[in-house]
Amino acid sequence: MSGLLDAEFAKEKVDAVLRQIKHLKTADFPYDEPKSALELLEALYEGDLDRLERLDPGTDPAVRQQTCAHCNVQVARYQAVLGFILRATNVRNAFEIYDPL
Repeated sequence: MSGLLDAEFAKEKVDAVLRQIKHLKTADFPYDEPKSALELLEALYEGDLDRLERLDPGTDPAVRQQTCAHCNVQVARYQAVLGFILRATNVRNAFEIYDPL
């Protein structure tokens, strides 16, 4: 199991992002675009989580490392987008979602 700790840590991060997305989906948005963005991000992270869950002790360490690195990059890359979406729940801030996305 110790060889898969990197994958378990990456899974925890992706799970946390997916929980945040599910929470954001319950918000009331004045426009449809943030909801669409959340759907796309949810599909992206669910795909990453699926790849991480398919790793097993027999997986080549280089493949495991590359998969974990990819998932970590995805978490970092879209963290700011989730922040914009969160701020888009406020009618006064909703315009911020258009330019970045």
